[in-house]
Amino acid sequence: MRNGQDKVPTVLMLNNNKKLHSFGHEAQNNYYNLEPKETTKFYYFEHFKMALHNEKESLAKLMLQSSNGRRLSAKTVFTLSLKYLCQLAISEISDQIGFKLSPEDVTWVITVPAIWSEGAKAFMRQAAIETTLVIDKQLYIALEPEVASLYCRKTYHQEQSKKLNIELSICLIQAGTNYVIIDAGGGSVDSDGEGIVNPAIEKLFKREIEVEMLFGQSEIKITVRDELGKIVKSSIDFLSNS
Repeated sequence: MRNGQDKVPTVLMLNNNKKLHSFGHEAQNNYYNLEPKETTKFYYFEHFKMALHNEKESLAKLMLQSSNGRRLSAKTVFTLSLKYLCQLAISEISDQIGFKLSPEDVTWVITVPAIWSEGAKAFMRQAAIETTLVIDKQLYIALEPEVASLYCRKTYHQEQSKKLNIELSICLIQAGTNYVIIDAGGGSVDSDGEGIVNPAIEKLFKREIEVEMLFGQSEIKITVRDELGKIVKSSIDFLSNS
């Protein structure tokens, strides 16, 4: 779905009628190829996901300011972004399986940062439902580091199955094993330490660093790298002493 490109940026471009124009890399290219006087005809939003965490008042009334100074409700921005992604996923999967999926055919899982409040999670759920493509009872909100943990365990399981040339029905990670997952995203860095306690997972520690998006891309990278180094060191120390 990425066509060989890097991770798709959270960028939304709307026309003057507040209808979707483009998303991701396409939105970036379209907007920066406009003449300056033409930008006033569009809404251009980027790096807006963490606005839900930073806002301490009612999210229902939250307004977002676009890069070109225009304001629009956060609900509209998130709903249109999710609708685009849902439509893209349904289209891609429908092409692969040979028939068109309907909303009733899909169970959605939306991952959110671990630092988000219950209000932010509820906001995300409502925005997804308002796309008209997501059914409430078929929508799950999951924390990003926990989903990453499941993915890592599944990947390890698959690698071991392939290595041993057998289909394994149980996870080979032994009870007492500790591991660390570091999720360095665009707006936050999560460090999640977990241990296998047969048969469940026990959380050992969690450290989260929010990355401000106000100082330009170069400073963001430096901040993430510095903080990430601290996390890795503390994680290694923790595992060495466990």
